[in-house]
Amino acid sequence: MQENKSATGIDPKKYYTVQEAADFFGVHRSTIWRWAKSQRLHPHLRVVNNRTEFLGADLLKLSKRI
Repeated sequence: MQENKSATGIDPKKYYTVQEAADFFGVHRSTIWRWAKSQRLHPHLRVVNNRTEFLGADLLKLSKRI
């Protein structure tokens, strides 16, 4: 089975927790929330078990702009 991971290790079709997104960018979790609130990160969110998750494709888009 072929994986869809990019060179960064992020799968565009997978959802990532706030902590995983923060680790990917090397920032604090609150920075991820700040980016989402200021719409620097335009996320497709889903809430699972009271945990917000971000779509990998959105994280990759932001990584290209940083």
